[in-house]
Amino acid sequence: MVNNELFDPLVLVAGESVWERYGDGRLVWHASPCRDTLGFDEMFAAGTLSAFIARLHPDDVTHVHARLDSEAAAPGVAWIDEYRLRRDDGIYVTLAIRGYTLPPGSDPSGPLTVGTARDVTAERENERKLGAAVDYADALIDSIPGAFYHVDRESLLMLRWNSTFREITGYSDEELATMTAGEFFGADEQDQVRSAIDDIFVRGHGQVSAGFLCKDGTRKPYFFTGRPYLHEGRDSYVGVAVSMDEQVALQQQLRHAATHDALTGLANRSLLHEELGRAIEEAAAGGHRVAVLDLDLDRFKVVNDGFGHPYGDKVIQAVAHRLRALVCLEDTVARMGGDEFVILAPLVHRYEDIHEMSQRLVDSFSEPFVVEERQIHLTGSIGVSFYPRDGLRGAELIDNADMAMYYAKAAGRSAFRVFAPVMAEEAQRRTDMETHLRTAAADGQLWLAFQPKVDLASGTVTGCEALLRWNHPERGPIPPSEFIPVAEESGMILQIGEWVLEEACRQGRAWLDEGLAPLSIAVNISAAQLLQPDPVGWVKATLARTGFPAELLELELTESQLSQDVETTIRVIRGLRDLGVTIAIDDFGTGYSSLEYLRRFDVTSLKIDRSFVDGMLAESSDEAIVRAAIALGGAFGISVTAEGVETEAQQRFLAELRCDAMQGYLVSKPVPPMEFADLLTDGWTTRQ
Repeated sequence: MVNNELFDPLVLVAGESVWERYGDGRLVWHASPCRDTLGFDEMFAAGTLSAFIARLHPDDVTHVHARLDSEAAAPGVAWIDEYRLRRDDGIYVTLAIRGYTLPPGSDPSGPLTVGTARDVTAERENERKLGAAVDYADALIDSIPGAFYHVDRESLLMLRWNSTFREITGYSDEELATMTAGEFFGADEQDQVRSAIDDIFVRGHGQVSAGFLCKDGTRKPYFFTGRPYLHEGRDSYVGVAVSMDEQVALQQQLRHAATHDALTGLANRSLLHEELGRAIEEAAAGGHRVAVLDLDLDRFKVVNDGFGHPYGDKVIQAVAHRLRALVCLEDTVARMGGDEFVILAPLVHRYEDIHEMSQRLVDSFSEPFVVEERQIHLTGSIGVSFYPRDGLRGAELIDNADMAMYYAKAAGRSAFRVFAPVMAEEAQRRTDMETHLRTAAADGQLWLAFQPKVDLASGTVTGCEALLRWNHPERGPIPPSEFIPVAEESGMILQIGEWVLEEACRQGRAWLDEGLAPLSIAVNISAAQLLQPDPVGWVKATLARTGFPAELLELELTESQLSQDVETTIRVIRGLRDLGVTIAIDDFGTGYSSLEYLRRFDVTSLKIDRSFVDGMLAESSDEAIVRAAIALGGAFGISVTAEGVETEAQQRFLAELRCDAMQGYLVSKPVPPMEFADLLTDGWTTRQ
């Protein structure tokens, strides 16, 4: 037993329990406050190494024996171990054991080892809890669906990050430990990132959308957030970066949907204007030209009406595919809607190149489109305009190309035309005409002229055709060939058509009231009037309002009008016939399905187009058409009227062919109502 006057006081004040172990197996524990609180009174009373080992946790026994062996082999070395021992109450606690084996010969009883023991159970439990908290924090940070970062404010050095941050950037932990936050952003985004960091400490939070610059040089779109955090007395910030791949992809999808045609995938009107604006800016800087080609399919309505709109959509897709294949990569092909396309050529050096391109596009339609194993033959008309010659703004170029396209259609379709200033002048005249036409009827500028129809057999006037005239206060008389197309395109034909029918029936009633002999009045009906919601009701109401007899009213329809919606037309004509109104096919012979019309439509008369009458005495083909028309009328029991009769020779020939009636300048030009009444009063007879 060590006996030293200083030793016992030291043991009493030590914060640990002191022990001595002798070579004979004795284990002496010195009395101290620490020893008294350990709870091993029985073990201390036994005073042997075996009593100590008996209290060890089974898993620590091997460890103790290994320590004993190392002490014997290498005395004079200080060591520290931790063992779990069972207290007198059966609870295991952890003791931190320090020891030192004195060199041999220090004690006559054998090797002497001295040391201390301290209960570290609470410390280890706290450490365990702290470790668990750290593990939990690490797991929580690693589970964040984004890249976590902790950054020092002053140096911007990375202080902490999660595994996601490491995986995204591709840097190792060793590399990240030496890097600053600024290294993860491109030079073009440094200013906005620095501003977001400043916001963290000024406003308490910061955020920025930027590209995450990775080790391999790629940049990934991410949304970065930040909050201030005081770390070991220094300002820092923590935050999370969340991937914006889905948002970017969604934005791209929305952008594509907003700028592309849903049916064809081509650029839409919005994107075309955007691309055209950019092309004009580049052309202004580069000194080159820009071309706009407006392409419209000819008679595409036939496809939709014949095969249905779903099939028509597939044809439009086929057209779009062909157009895209025929232009250059830098060109933009846009669908403006319906069957209209616009092609933007942003880099043009020679006008001739676009002329050749336009002709190539027109010629491409000679190859039929094969859709669902069915061949569809189409043609296209193209209008062309150039920057800067034909306009300085995108909308102006498109309008001018559209204008030129209509000239291509007027020229016979399947052609291209280049814009010329005269087209704009003509368009302005048409616009002015449309403006004035809207108030022409109310202002008393419209009036009806009547051209007599004469029975060829008796030479008497049996009827007339009401023809619309416009006497403009400034321009004077405007031919129907100029203003009727404007009325049809603008939609005013319905309003004007109502006025014509009303005025014709009112005048017919007035003649009857004046005691003139009853005669039929023919009124031309447009396709828009024929296909309006209730054309039969409109005619019936007009007749009732004016008091004009239905049997004296003849409505004239052209073959092209009859073909627009056959079933609807049949139904409308049947309703009109039920009213007592007669129906005439005007310009007979200029359409395509005359025999079919005579078979299916309940018409009462035919009017041979003036072009055939004019040439029938000189052209055998025209004569054949006139003969055939008169023969068809006789076969179907339909009266036949020849239009445009101007000579007595024409009259005699028609009489020989047993044509029923004639109209033309030989009888009279169209005249105002009063002159027509005088003609009826004075009478007219054919001159033999």
